[in-house]
Amino acid sequence: MDGPESSNVLTHFGIKGMKWGVRRDNPSRADRKNSTPSTDHNRARRLQKRTVKSLSNKEMRELIERQNLEQQYKKLNPNKITKGNEAVKGVMAIAGTAASVYAFTKSPLGQAIKGGIEKKLKG
Repeated sequence: MDGPESSNVLTHFGIKGMKWGVRRDNPSRADRKNSTPSTDHNRARRLQKRTVKSLSNKEMRELIERQNLEQQYKKLNPNKITKGNEAVKGVMAIAGTAASVYAFTKSPLGQAIKGGIEKKLKG
């Protein structure tokens, strides 16, 4: 058995010198990583850290407006995970309905209804 199966060679398929578990930067992620937050974003984060009592009406309006805009943006631009979650919720709802219908048909009331329907169809 001198074939490739019996070979005692360790082959390295990674990048030489790279640490385990460390990924190289993806160019599409690098843009987001290196971008600096806007002044509006920074101001909203600073305002969020303060207590409600210490905010003026103007600051409160600014913070609420920023949070509303961020919420609207997230609704209009869902990420892939959100889309996947919605799909799974739909499938699970259908599966739950099917399971409850099946459980009902096995219950005494379901059996009685099933028997009544079968009698009507035969008779």
